[in-house]
Amino acid sequence: MWETINICIFIIFQKEGLRPSFFLFSLQCMKKIPPFVKNKYFITTFSFLVYFLFLDDLDIITIVNQKRKLSKLEEQRDILAEQLKETKNTLRKLKNLDYLESYARSEKFFKKDDEEIFVITFEEKKKK
Repeated sequence: MWETINICIFIIFQKEGLRPSFFLFSLQCMKKIPPFVKNKYFITTFSFLVYFLFLDDLDIITIVNQKRKLSKLEEQRDILAEQLKETKNTLRKLKNLDYLESYARSEKFFKKDDEEIFVITFEEKKKK
């Protein structure tokens, strides 16, 4: 079949005075392409896959980025849930007046009127 097409095209190109070498070269390249690639079902399936994987609004890159963001948000949710537990626990303990006073003195540095608070911090010396 390709030979018939080549001969017809060669005759047409000769009548027009053109050189068919480029066209013959492209036809020879077409012969080297595997037959399954020329199949219309393969071309259609390949086109749809390329479109859905890379060109659509929900392509692979977008889905991967969204999953990465989702995992970060889940980590933040877990951290905030832990902080919420600690805060609720502290709030429950603050209902006790003795704990309230010790919490105010240690965490918020409250003092009585006749007291002064000195905060002593120790710095580690850097070794040379």
